[in-house]
Amino acid sequence: MVMPMAKTKEKIPQRMLFEENYLIRTYRQLTTNPDIALAELVANAWDAGASCVEININNNEQNKEIITIQDDGVGMTKEEFQKRWRTLAYNRIAHQGTQVEFPNEKQNYKRVAYGRNGIGRHGLLCFADSYVIISKSAKSHEVFSYRISLGTNENLLIFEEIDIDQSSYSSHGTQLSVEVQKNHIGRKKILQSLSRRFLYDPQFKIIVNDEPAGLENLNPLKTITIPVNGFSLEMIILRALGNIEPGIAFWQSGRLVGQPSWMLGSEMIADKRTKTGKDYAVIVKTNDLAKFILEDWSGFRSDCMEELQPVFDNVKEHFIDYCRKINQENYKTTTEGFKDEFSEKLRDSSTLVNLEFEEALREVLQTYPTASHATIKAVLDTVIQLGRKRGGTELLQQIINMEGGEIEKLNNLLHEWTVQEIYVVLDEIDRRIRTIDTIAKLSDDDNTRELEILHPLVTEARWVFGPEFDSPEYTSNQWLLTTAKKLFPTDNLQKLTVPHKRADLVILANSTISLTGTLHSDPQYGDMSLTDRVLLIELKKGRSNIIRQNLSQIEEYADEIYGMSPRKDISVKAFLIGHGIAGNLSDSSRCNGNANIYIRTYSHLVDSARNRLFRLRQSLHDHYENLPDSKLYRGLLPGF
Repeated sequence: MVMPMAKTKEKIPQRMLFEENYLIRTYRQLTTNPDIALAELVANAWDAGASCVEININNNEQNKEIITIQDDGVGMTKEEFQKRWRTLAYNRIAHQGTQVEFPNEKQNYKRVAYGRNGIGRHGLLCFADSYVIISKSAKSHEVFSYRISLGTNENLLIFEEIDIDQSSYSSHGTQLSVEVQKNHIGRKKILQSLSRRFLYDPQFKIIVNDEPAGLENLNPLKTITIPVNGFSLEMIILRALGNIEPGIAFWQSGRLVGQPSWMLGSEMIADKRTKTGKDYAVIVKTNDLAKFILEDWSGFRSDCMEELQPVFDNVKEHFIDYCRKINQENYKTTTEGFKDEFSEKLRDSSTLVNLEFEEALREVLQTYPTASHATIKAVLDTVIQLGRKRGGTELLQQIINMEGGEIEKLNNLLHEWTVQEIYVVLDEIDRRIRTIDTIAKLSDDDNTRELEILHPLVTEARWVFGPEFDSPEYTSNQWLLTTAKKLFPTDNLQKLTVPHKRADLVILANSTISLTGTLHSDPQYGDMSLTDRVLLIELKKGRSNIIRQNLSQIEEYADEIYGMSPRKDISVKAFLIGHGIAGNLSDSSRCNGNANIYIRTYSHLVDSARNRLFRLRQSLHDHYENLPDSKLYRGLLPGF
């Protein structure tokens, strides 16, 4: 089958069709946001070489609100207007270059243009569907006027020329006017908006209903010149007051890029909820970053972030450094404020915790000068909590077993300790002294309830019975619990307390007994972990004397423990503690097979512990007698 030859039809040009309100929807930011629309129109006046642009909002005879924007720039010829205004996305740089053209009388001025795509010139469509333009060229002195309106789907814009009296326009420049029908904006808001978006420039004034706009009186706290990779930047640190918003604002040729923010690239360097984030504003002025800016000036191009990162890093570094210096100047006031806030917790904490609190605060203020109050507070609270949990038991154990004559060994050990470790041990000694004082007070009370408080306190503070018991290895275990139940049948007990952490405590009618021990693996017993040492403590009820019957009873307990143990090398040490000792007994120690029995009074226990603790404390103070507290303090906090 032979296909017929296709005939070429005559080419008929087809016009593009546009959906209704195409411009409004496509350039929504410009056509719905009055702040952006007016900023673009002011930028057009800048690009036209104007030295002044006046914006007036007035009501006409019909009481309709009219916005008029008048500049004294170079204006346009009708031919220039037709080309620029009728070309959608007009490429300003390609056709006119980056430099601004000035009227003849200002040819020595230099200015970089803001314009990119020509959309900003239609900013008055934000307020109505049509607006009027009148322009007089500085070169040809020609005057023309058009009404520009939104069109149909075939014509995006309709241009209607208007007859005007040319003699009424003696000065060059361009005037735009619109009768406001939507997006109403007051004079004060226009002034504030433009003041936030344009720096003061003596070559370019913005007047809103006779009031000047622009950040004229900046009153900088600090001005820093920053050269970065061939770019020149001037960084101005200000108080965030009036029209000056907190955050970092980049200004290219005096125009704001995007909005002030503490976000630099992908990093947030301050929080607007903090004092720093609320109180400060940073303006970064430059003429060198134009190529990195989005066409609508809403920010920097995402594909340029790597090249801009050194700029962001330098700005951050200089701002952080400024905040750090301010924190140093205000350090005393700041620390006093946090001390007041934590006064109750600090009052109940050790000396070391108090010092670490100040050290942590100083470090945070130095290292993270823009940290929020809540963040600093959380850090300090953590420091206090961790400090309270840390004790000096392990360090104290290094010297607790030394005899009084081993001074040289003690000195060698103390030379290896840091100042912080000394404070840890001193705090632990002070805590133990307070424990002894509490035991002394409660042991003189014959109330059973007090005894229930006293016994756990004594059991946890096993060191009161001698340095050999100052070890966390002593604990309850299942075998001891089983032994306690067999040793003290429940029908003979007033109460048997066996909660998770107090499985070692047995409360009898007139005394309390605890069993703790240490586990040890031995090949002789198949490497099983068995109890090899037992500490048995019987505390008599307050003001109760120890009698021979009590001694016989605890000896029997020790024998029973030995008999129940699978190990025959088990060591049992039993302490019988009372308010006093009956006349036919003495404060003594005795051996009963594998068990050692100790008879002690509360006062003897307290006095012995106090004596040892105070001697240890004095040894530490004597060792550091040439290091007063101020020196120790400086050792903890360098620079103070």
